[in-house]
Amino acid sequence: MSYKKATYITLAVFSIIGVVFFIMSTSFINHGGIKSVGPELFPQINSVLLIIACVLGAIGTFKKEDKFIKFEKLGLIIFTLVWLLIFVAIWKYAKAFYLSAFILIFGLVFVYNPNKEIKKKLINAFILSLSLNLFIFIVFEKVLSIRF
Repeated sequence: MSYKKATYITLAVFSIIGVVFFIMSTSFINHGGIKSVGPELFPQINSVLLIIACVLGAIGTFKKEDKFIKFEKLGLIIFTLVWLLIFVAIWKYAKAFYLSAFILIFGLVFVYNPNKEIKKKLINAFILSLSLNLFIFIVFEKVLSIRF
C-alpha cells in the first residue's frame, strides 16, 4: 500500500473521531452555571488538538516522498481491532467494565508477549491484567469516585 494513501486514510479516520467527540461533548450538562468551566472543556480541547494534529500530519505527508509499505503483521493489527470491539461490546452490553478490561489486557498481553513458553505467557498476562484492573479500580473508583 502507498505510504501517503495509508497515512491520509488514518488521518481522516482520526479527524472524524475528533469531530464526533467534539460534537458529543457539546451535550455534556454543566451543573456549575453559565460562567463556570463545564465538563465539556477538556474533551473539546482534546478533540481540537487531535484535528489540528491530523491537519499538520496531512501537510507533512504531502511534502514527503511516497513509497510502498508492507503490513507484515496484518493479523496482529486485525486481532487488536477485533479484540477492542469485543472489549467495547462487553462493556456496553454486559455493563461489566472490569471484566472487559481484564479480558482486553489479558488477550493483548498474551498475544504480544514474545515469550515462547505458554505457561509463562498465561501467568504474565494474568498478573498484569489483574494488577492494572486493581490500579484502575483504586484510582478511579476509590480516589476519583468515577464509576464505569
